[in-house]
Amino acid sequence: MTEMSSSSSPSSDEMIELARRLLDLAADVIAENAPHVRAIVAETTELVFCPRAVAKQLALAVALETGALTLEQLQRAFHAVSSNFSTRSRLIRQLLREQSTAATQDEWMDLAERIDNVQGNDAWRSDPHCPLYESDRISSRIDEFVHLMRRRDIFDLMFTLRGGIARNKFGLLHEGLFSKAMAGSKVLVETYHNVVCAALDFVCDAPVSPRDGPIPTEARLAFFNETRHSYGRSALLLSGGAALGFYHAGVIKALMLNGLLPRVMGGASAGSIVCAMIATRTDEECMRDLFQARGTTAPGHSGALKFNFFRPHETERQATKRERLRKRESTLKSDIKDSFRNSAGMLSDARRTVHVFFPAGLRQGAA
Repeated sequence: MTEMSSSSSPSSDEMIELARRLLDLAADVIAENAPHVRAIVAETTELVFCPRAVAKQLALAVALETGALTLEQLQRAFHAVSSNFSTRSRLIRQLLREQSTAATQDEWMDLAERIDNVQGNDAWRSDPHCPLYESDRISSRIDEFVHLMRRRDIFDLMFTLRGGIARNKFGLLHEGLFSKAMAGSKVLVETYHNVVCAALDFVCDAPVSPRDGPIPTEARLAFFNETRHSYGRSALLLSGGAALGFYHAGVIKALMLNGLLPRVMGGASAGSIVCAMIATRTDEECMRDLFQARGTTAPGHSGALKFNFFRPHETERQATKRERLRKRESTLKSDIKDSFRNSAGMLSDARRTVHVFFPAGLRQGAA
């Protein structure tokens, strides 16, 4: 039995030879089908990753971007050259220069209206029709508010206001309405906001009609709380920008002088510093510390910024100590000046003595 099993099982040499033949056969098969395998791999890569299509799209995108930038630069150059030969362009540039040095918001707005008049944007503002917002619905809502106020129907007015005002209703916040003219948006948009404000004032102050009973103060407060919750609050966000962040001070000054500075403020980087300056002071302190400090002649600048905004208030003891140190520093400086003056006098006396006892001829001979 042992001899039969040993004779029937292959030896190690036979196994090695069999494996070698199998490897040779596999190599021959791969060599014969290598072109087909490469073609299959290439087709699969092309279908999955599309390198040629991606490269073509990238090249096309780069070419389009380069062409657009080149065209924009050419347009700017042509506009800069042609503006020198146009009276209208020269007038606009002059008004823009005056606007950049405006000291108040009213002066800036007057110049903005003149620029819009020259550019023809005042006609765009007066025309209520525009595809950017729903002018017909806004006009009908204005008429509805005015009609309710004339009738003194305060209950219907409160009901209409509670569910009828929103920030972006009828497309009122479309950016195209605020990027065309410098003096403002469409006159219809401004009229709508003015009428809504008048309606809110009417609800707050106006008496009710004789046929209706008085409205409790709690009901009016609840109405304003609900309306404010649905409408939301405005917030002022100040961006960063290193030294350019101090331009936020001019924006805040204009908002504060016009009573439009929001109660919610935030900022990043340099904007957070300016925000901290404003948020830790009252309006009177802001006007005194930030906007009325003189000391510069830069155009359009109201004064020099101080560097002691974040210093804490000194106590009497700290003030006395600081005054003592200041006097000591002043005394030390005067002593140093006196010592230098005495040293200069001693040096002058030494030179005079040398000239007396050693004439010029003797000094030259000794040399």
